[in-house]
Amino acid sequence: MSLAAKVYNQLRLSISIMGPCFLSVGLYTFFNPESEVVRNGEVLNGSERIESSVFFIAMGTAFILARLFIFRYRRNPDFTNDIPLPTIVYFEKTNSVNENIRRYKEAQKGAVDKRKM
Repeated sequence: MSLAAKVYNQLRLSISIMGPCFLSVGLYTFFNPESEVVRNGEVLNGSERIESSVFFIAMGTAFILARLFIFRYRRNPDFTNDIPLPTIVYFEKTNSVNENIRRYKEAQKGAVDKRKM
């Protein structure tokens, strides 16, 4: 798997986790009057608490929307190599090891092409 694909997958996973977490913290602090929001060791009250809650709600919503629309699926042709190759493929065997390896790889690529269609 290429480095770009690994970074893409990790970013997609991180956003999938952080979005609902930010949203739930924001909603909890916004609707629960007994909750305390602390910034720099000071408890926020009134409009500062609401402002902080709205910020968390906005960030969580932004992460969720980014995950749903931007990181929905990959259209980049560089990611076509990331499909795991099947290990069980059938091909005609010969006495030459090099020829068998070549045919095995061709059979794997053919199986991936069938899976894509």
